Amino acid sequence: MTRSERLRSLVALTAMLLSGAVPAMAGAGTIIGPAAGEIGTYLKETPISCFTPEGKDATCAIADIGVVSRVDYGAFTDRKAPAAVAFVSYRDDPAGRMVKMMAIVFRESGGRWVPVGRAMEILGRNPHAVRFGPGTILYEGGVVSDDGKDRPVQRSFVLTVTERAVRFTETKGEDRPRK
Repeated sequence: MTRSERLRSLVALTAMLLSGAVPAMAGAGTIIGPAAGEIGTYLKETPISCFTPEGKDATCAIADIGVVSRVDYGAFTDRKAPAAVAFVSYRDDPAGRMVKMMAIVFRESGGRWVPVGRAMEILGRNPHAVRFGPGTILYEGGVVSDDGKDRPVQRSFVLTVTERAVRFTETKGEDRPRK
């Protein structure tokens, strides 16, 4: 990437950042935005535990068992550097019926997007309302209520991000009816 291309990308990203977190999906599995190439490469080259169709333990690239459901761009309020979070749905159970979610966080450094870390088995189907804070990414997602009524509700979740790790935390708020 030439210097002028990086500058144009930085200007476009700055405009997006000024408006808050920006979703960057053209459709399920299609990644767009400044980190698209690095996210795609990470998904193709990063192995995780999975199962063969016969139910045996195996190792699979994330791209082989997952699909990116959403990518948001923003900046941590305490660091100012551009960041991205990719929410990925994946199947790793032997029957292939259970869908799990992971969040992978990237940061821009010297014109490249580098992975910070990932949180596996996060909660919150269809993540939305993504907000970047000081070392955190807050989002909302759907879950089944735990009040015994098995009704779909919205809940808030937090990803705590350090220089080299991402940790998932469920917030202690009230369930909200699903919209």
